Amino acid sequence: MEIGSDSAKGNSGIIAYEWRFGDSLAHSGGITIPYRQLEIDDNMNTEYRHAAFMPFFKKRWYQSSGVVEWMVNATLGVTYLKSNVFTDGGGYFEYGWGTGVRYSHALTPNAIVNAGLMYQGLQKEIPSDFVPDEARWVSDALNDLPWEHNIIPSVGGIMNLMDGRLTLKGEIFRVHQVQDDVMEGYENQTVVFGMGTWQLSSWFSFSLGYKESFELKDITDRSYLIDFKITW
Repeated sequence: MEIGSDSAKGNSGIIAYEWRFGDSLAHSGGITIPYRQLEIDDNMNTEYRHAAFMPFFKKRWYQSSGVVEWMVNATLGVTYLKSNVFTDGGGYFEYGWGTGVRYSHALTPNAIVNAGLMYQGLQKEIPSDFVPDEARWVSDALNDLPWEHNIIPSVGGIMNLMDGRLTLKGEIFRVHQVQDDVMEGYENQTVVFGMGTWQLSSWFSFSLGYKESFELKDITDRSYLIDFKITW
């Protein structure tokens, strides 16, 4: 990642569990735990860590050549920052909820396209008891921020080749912040993602992927993904 004239490196990932149940396994519940860690090469030696807990529920309606999926989630996250300015570290909480719908359509048995629309609302907060008096202005400014309202349309596709041994996946989505007083240059963010997966055997697969974000002012965000899966 590049933030202004400074570079940053780190890693991110997702831990997730999903349980399907009901007739035709049309319902599911679970939790998603995304995390991200960054070290920024600036003159303050800034460190950034974020993790969130997102329980969710999904309902699916199956059709002859497609499926409609509705999802609702709750979000509780924490962000931690440390630098030469905040030597003891500090951070803030995030909480909110989201909902969305997604439609997947099979063009052929080996080609699927999908489109979705998602809403996610978030509020940032620092409990005043956690902040010393000399830094109370920081928590007051953050706690006065309005709710963040994100509208996220997306389109994507999946293609299976070589009798299913090779799978290509691509997606593009755009985050629109629609609340008042969004900082200029941060109203929208477009993200593109692509991945290829090779099924080497019935129990082992290997993937390579790439993700990049656009439109955020003075921020360039590129991620390279390596994934392997063992199934039993």
